[in-house]
Amino acid sequence: MPRVTHEDDKVHITIPSFKVSKNMRFPDNTDKVSIQIQPVFFNLGKALGFRAPTQYIDLEKTQVMTAAQTFSYNFPVGSVCIFGLSLLFSSNRTTVNDKKFNPAGIFAASFKEGIADDTVPKGWYNTSFNITGTKDD
Repeated sequence: MPRVTHEDDKVHITIPSFKVSKNMRFPDNTDKVSIQIQPVFFNLGKALGFRAPTQYIDLEKTQVMTAAQTFSYNFPVGSVCIFGLSLLFSSNRTTVNDKKFNPAGIFAASFKEGIADDTVPKGWYNTSFNITGTKDD
């Protein structure tokens, strides 16, 4: 299970080392998997969002162990972050995922307390939702 830790203005996602054959079930006729980690940040008070770059960990069925990996992101005050993970299985460059088989989910969410300043960080975009804290807004 991925671990999420916070340090100063950063959030860290750590995928611990694990035994591939013990912890990963490959569908029949597949021999590769790409673990895809996607953090998405929201500042609900300002109706802003930011999709951080997707991180990929590529594994093969014959691989014995993985190395622990940590990915770090800036985590602005007043923001919520939702962390998603998906598995993309393949064989001979053919992906087997489809509408019926697409293992993915949210593995954690975090909130960084505080009030953001009025600047819009680079790469953030406007969303159609916000939370202002009053009923009249």
